[in-house]
Amino acid sequence: MTQRTMAVVMGLILGCLTSTALAGGGPDIAELFGTATESSEWSTPDYTMHAQYAIDGIIGVPPWADTNTGDLTPWWQVDLGSTFVLTEIDVWSEPGWSDRLNGGVVSILDSTHATVWSSPLPATGSAAWLVQTFFPPVVAGEFIRIDNTKEYGIDLSEVQAYGEPAPEPATLGLLTLGGVLMIRLRRRP
Repeated sequence: MTQRTMAVVMGLILGCLTSTALAGGGPDIAELFGTATESSEWSTPDYTMHAQYAIDGIIGVPPWADTNTGDLTPWWQVDLGSTFVLTEIDVWSEPGWSDRLNGGVVSILDSTHATVWSSPLPATGSAAWLVQTFFPPVVAGEFIRIDNTKEYGIDLSEVQAYGEPAPEPATLGLLTLGGVLMIRLRRRP
């Protein structure tokens, strides 16, 4: 049995678990609210690897989200639909193809597509499976993006995001103001 075949079998075994069953806590907001896009889509005469497959809640079982092999600047991203304070991002490679994420970067972008946080994906060699969990500092973002400089594409099984809806700026300001006032009230004799 080849390494790739073993990875697919392992994915089929794990695939019975949905992203919610494996989550550290709370619903996967990428699965619930997200719309995924990618720089290109890998396809055969039988099927196309759509970006949306990486947020379908199914881990390790085809179909996956893959960009074209010849894509010189591959990227994949999910629009969460609104701004969330993100506390955890899990990136699952396609079984047997984790090395295609080597040199990649996962980023959180705000509603204007400005990067508010980013982290490199780990170098994995040719590991059969990659699950990388990121715990960004408290940042709010509307997009999660994976970029790579490898021309052989990005192969994803699942990308999961956890967090809470971001408060409106006016509400956040009132909460901050209320916290300051309460501190002053407690300090008065």
